[in-house]
Formats: sequence, structure tokens, C-alpha cells
Amino acid sequence: MAKSVLWNMPIWNSKQMQQPEYEIWFCVKDFFDGKDIMRNNYEYGLNSKASIKGSSLQMIDKGYLFKKLGKKSIWVIQDTLFHILCDIYNIEMLDITKTDCSSEHTLVFVVTSLKDNSKSQIYNLEVSKCYSTSIQNLQRAISEKPVISEDVIIASLKNKLKGGHFFRI
Repeated sequence: MAKSVLWNMPIWNSKQMQQPEYEIWFCVKDFFDGKDIMRNNYEYGLNSKASIKGSSLQMIDKGYLFKKLGKKSIWVIQDTLFHILCDIYNIEMLDITKTDCSSEHTLVFVVTSLKDNSKSQIYNLEVSKCYSTSIQNLQRAISEKPVISEDVIIASLKNKLKGGHFFRI
């Protein structure tokens, strides 16, 4: 009974259902209905970039703490999110998969990926690579990130307003 109540479709009009942010609802519903969500493409997901940007500040903060303690700060991160982190900030990373981490690199990233296991019809979580960098490299990469122009910000806001996502104030 709880399952049927959980998936009782909210009353949305057809225009709302065409908005990409409702795709996540279908993804979750398909998951609980036992459908294979890994092979289906849903157009909308969590805001990965915002998650990475928030986490990067924690990486720096905890990195300094661990450095004072003489320890490495180890971050286990999914491959997709790791690539987003590197793309956003253009960070210098050292591949340490088959070597030791240098002493000045106190941030260690254990990058995981999901590998299809067709025999058992599940995905196996595997460590794919390991990287390291220094807190200073991460901080420099964040501070050197170019500022988005005002024109780009205004154009994005106008586009969202045209789509009817917001009320006019």
C-alpha cells in the first residue's frame, strides 16, 4: 500500500510535465518499479556542478587540517563527478594509480566507476584510478577560474524566464 501511495502521481498540467526537471521523478519511479535506469537516458539529474563546487571548499578546508596532522585527505569520488571537478577548475592532478603519492600532495582522490556485470545483471563498483594534488593547486585553480560575463548571466536568466519557470515580480 505504501508503494502505491508513494507513486500517486501529483496533479501537474501537461506543460509542467514537459519540463526537464520532472524527468528525475520518472527515473525514481522507474527504479522502484524495477526498470533498468542505467540504460535509460533521463534528461535531468542532480546539480552535480553545484555539489562539486561546494565539496571543493571542504576539500581545501579539510586538506589544511589533515596537512597539519601530517595525514592525507582521501576523497572517494565517482568517475563522472571527478571529471566534472577537473573540468570546472582545470586542476593539475597526478595519476598515482601505480605509484606513491608525493609528500606535498595531501589531497588524494580514489576514483570509482560502475562496471556492467552482465552475468549477475548488476553493476560492480570498482576503483578505476587514483590521483593526487596539493591544496595549493586546488585553491589556485578555483581562484583562477574566469568570471562569467554579465551578458551570459542575463541571457541565461531571460531564457529561464521565457520558459515560464519563474513568476514575474
